[in-house]
Formats: sequence, C-alpha cells, structure tokens
Amino acid sequence: MQWIGDALTDVETAINKEVRRRRPANSAERETPLEMLALPVIQNGVPDEIAALARELLAHAKAERQGR
Repeated sequence: MQWIGDALTDVETAINKEVRRRRPANSAERETPLEMLALPVIQNGVPDEIAALARELLAHAKAERQGR
C-alpha cells in the first residue's frame, strides 16, 4: 500500500507545480490556485512559503478592489 501513498504524493506535487506555473488572467483564475495552495502551505509551516502565499493573497485583494 505504500506505493499508493507515494503515487498520490507524486500527483499532489505535480498539481502544486502546475498551479504555481500558471499565470491567472481573471479573478476566478486567481482564486482557484490560492484555495488549492492555502491549506498545504499553512500545514507545512514553512515561513517563506507562508509569506509568499500572503503576498499572493494581498495581490488578489488589490486586484479585486480594482475590479480586475
């Protein structure tokens, strides 16, 4: 059963890389990656990753205020 866990970890890693690679064009495209990344980033507890997520959230809030 260990191989199933390893395979799922590989899938999760690939998804996270793809989510981070894409550049959003609108509000919905900004929200989805933030929703997907928030929990794992917070659970990992890596300060630099949390700070990067916070910057992305602030950029999203700014864009929302500006109506983009």
